[in-house]
Amino acid sequence: MPIPTIFRQERHSFPKLKKAWMKIKMSAAYQYYIHSDLYPSHWGKVKIKAETPDAAREMARESGIATFLYKGEILSAETRPQPGQDINANLNAEAAKYNGRILRGNCDVSDRIPRDKDGNFDLFGEEPIVISINPIEGPALIGHASIQYKDQVVNRLLNAIHIDGLYPKYQEYSQYYFIYPSQVGINPKKFKRILEKHNIRRGDKKYNLFTNNCAKNVAQVLREAGVKDLDFFGPDKIGLIYETPGNNPFNVGLKAWCLKHGVHVFPEEMAEYDARNPVNDVKDRRIYIEKARKLYRESIKNKKRLLNPQPNKKEYQRD
Repeated sequence: MPIPTIFRQERHSFPKLKKAWMKIKMSAAYQYYIHSDLYPSHWGKVKIKAETPDAAREMARESGIATFLYKGEILSAETRPQPGQDINANLNAEAAKYNGRILRGNCDVSDRIPRDKDGNFDLFGEEPIVISINPIEGPALIGHASIQYKDQVVNRLLNAIHIDGLYPKYQEYSQYYFIYPSQVGINPKKFKRILEKHNIRRGDKKYNLFTNNCAKNVAQVLREAGVKDLDFFGPDKIGLIYETPGNNPFNVGLKAWCLKHGVHVFPEEMAEYDARNPVNDVKDRRIYIEKARKLYRESIKNKKRLLNPQPNKKEYQRD
């Protein structure tokens, strides 16, 4: 099974639809709409007036606001690590400068980040789950979602479930989130097994935008691990839901759950994560998973035979 490429992922981007969307996006009417108060992503955002974006960011920081509206655009007050800067040093410097606050995603996340024995912030004080949310207009027009814990990955694309690491695979254009298992009631050892079993049991199921998409696969492993507060489109009470990455103007989907429970992390921090959790021997892993998948299919087939035994025609043949 070849390693997927961005081109291969674009196969479910619907080129004609993408071309039409880009035409709409460049229109004056749409540009006015996405910078207006009517645009759903702007609902509930604080407007900040200042002479420059940097001045607006400082005002947001002082108020503990992570994302805000500035002249019709959403800006972030997050502090990104400088090249070569120690990851945890950046966090602790930010907290020291801004009264203990660390702004990530859409709020202060200082209470979510683990601390070391000296009380300093340690982004890797607990092994995090990583969820990657690719924006609309990324490699896929509809966006994309995938999940990784240590060296186990669930990443549903058009042609298969892929198991190579999420960094640097999606790098600059993805939004990465750390979710700490202890804060969402997930058992780490069990969760790692869930990811592997998911790849074995669902890896040969055909991709479907509505019934077996990327977000549904991520949601399935989270639900199996005990997560109950995922929010998607549809009347959940009767089981009709449409799983989405959450990269939509209404902020419904996995991204909203990540913002509620996780910590938005930058590529520099993901590089550190990748160094700590390399996904090696991808080719051998694919061979192992395919063999395990074949055994699983055979066991299901044999189980169905036991439950629905077929009579032997000779035994039931009349004289």
